[in-house]
Amino acid sequence: MKPTIAVLGGDGIGPEVTEAALSVLGACLRFRAEEGLIGGAAIDATGDPLPEATLALCRKSGAVFLGAVGGPQWEGEPRPEAGLLRLRQALGLRVNLRQARYLGLPTPLDPRLASRADILVVRDLL
Repeated sequence: MKPTIAVLGGDGIGPEVTEAALSVLGACLRFRAEEGLIGGAAIDATGDPLPEATLALCRKSGAVFLGAVGGPQWEGEPRPEAGLLRLRQALGLRVNLRQARYLGLPTPLDPRLASRADILVVRDLL
């Protein structure tokens, strides 16, 4: 049985980059993608930045693949970003891991040290 991935393209460039990334992922993994609304796209369609149907989809899926949320056209309330915050809270997602490695580009660091650098930033989101 193929795992289900909840695909939330979101706003701005999100749907475009999500589609491209899923085509690459599809070359490596067999999965079933189900789309949901979040952010400004969800506000435009339903008035809610995280519709209950999207939250239910995310809860039943094995993974959530999110594009981007927000944009200047959604200045008032509700804010598109509120959907992302609610999703994180509902799924108990508190930590964002950001890895950084030296890519061989010019740096003020000694290249021998920079080439061994492996940095992991752990960011608490709530």
